Amino acid sequence: MGASRDDFTKYPHTPHLFGSRGTDDDKHLGERGSLDFIADPSLIVEEKLDGTNARKRWIDLFADYGARIELVYLEPRLSMIFRQNERRTKPVPTHVI
Repeated sequence: MGASRDDFTKYPHTPHLFGSRGTDDDKHLGERGSLDFIADPSLIVEEKLDGTNARKRWIDLFADYGARIELVYLEPRLSMIFRQNERRTKPVPTHVI
């Protein structure tokens, strides 16, 4: 699927589903191609969410295509949360965390 070299694996570009945005050099699927792509039971979508509205847009898009949606939320270790909080300009009080 991808090209490997030393410790680096380059995966092919993920196509954009019908109705989504991307750049001109991205592969854009038509409506039928999008339906076929999502219908593949082996499809796993992974996205890093950074507090944007991306999650709602993804869920809405997949729901429109009738995809099975399963959300898995991974929380960092509490020690990491405390370290990140200490670096904030305005840390959240520890008792709140």
